Formats: sequence, C-alpha cells, structure tokens
Amino acid sequence: MVQFLETLHKKYSADGLVVVAVALDQDPAAAKQFAEKNKITFPVAIDNQKMDGATKYKLSATPITLFIDRPHRIVYKQLGFAQPLEKVFASYAEKITAQQ
Repeated sequence: MVQFLETLHKKYSADGLVVVAVALDQDPAAAKQFAEKNKITFPVAIDNQKMDGATKYKLSATPITLFIDRPHRIVYKQLGFAQPLEKVFASYAEKITAQQ
C-alpha cells in the first residue's frame, strides 16, 4: 500500500493532491526509519500521545486511508487495503485534484 500511495503522490502532487502518512503507534525515530526504508517522499506526521488526529478524524484502526477534499471534508474512508482499491483511490485522487 505504501508504494501505491507513493505512486499517487508522484502522479497527482503537481495537481494539488497532498498525501500524508500519519503514524499513530510509533515514536518519531521508528516512523522516520519506516519512511526511509520504504523510500517515502510524502510527509509522515506523528500523532501525539493524546491521539488528537485519531480523535478528530474518528480513526478506529490502522491502516486507514482518508481522502479529504479541499474544504477539508472526508469524502472517502477505507479501513485496510486490497489491490482492487487502487482504482478507487486513483478515482478519488482525480476528483479531488479536479476541484477548484
């Protein structure tokens, strides 16, 4: 999944898509090591011990993928990842980048 998100980042970032990974259960050093190992070039945020991000977006488990539009509304939420979702994710990336 990480490599697919990296592909989306490279394909759509020039059009305004922002891919951000959020590490909920890792310390900053572990998250940085994971990003380096997987050659992630998009930002990796570390949620604090209070789980502010998890609370705000009602994250109940990981991995979870959110597509948030320009007005910051969640337009799609997916728990887990499977290969057939690549087309769905690409479709949402195109819809979001098409917004003015």
